[in-house]
Amino acid sequence: MRLGGPVFGETNTPDGWVAAVQRHGYRAAFSPVRDMGDPDRIRAYAMGAEEADIVIAEVGAFGNNPISLDEGVREEGIRTCQERLAVADEIGAKCAVNVSGSRSDSWAGHHPDNLTPETFDLIVDSVREIVDAVNPKRAVYALETMPWMYPD
Repeated sequence: MRLGGPVFGETNTPDGWVAAVQRHGYRAAFSPVRDMGDPDRIRAYAMGAEEADIVIAEVGAFGNNPISLDEGVREEGIRTCQERLAVADEIGAKCAVNVSGSRSDSWAGHHPDNLTPETFDLIVDSVREIVDAVNPKRAVYALETMPWMYPD
């Protein structure tokens, strides 16, 4: 079993990130890269992790609401989750992770419609839209469990 957790300090270079992960005794960590803006940077972090035998556990997609009642927020949430999944696949992370979203104004908030059959279907459709657009080869799109939204 590998242990990992958040690292701080000089993490904006691959060497600094690897050193910070190792300083804590971790062999797993979340990705320090979250967008596709610089493919060379992504490759550098992926190589650094591989050479140091660090598993990149996840790319966070938190803060995005792919099932928002606001269509603009929903579309932006799906686009951002697609990008995070693409980064995860490219950098060699195990997954891109988010909660399923919420029917409330908050991306992870309580709402009476969060646990309805209609919302379940919308979550399935949203996840399909995210995964189908990226067609990942290595990473998966994961939903973190929450007590007030699917999966619960």
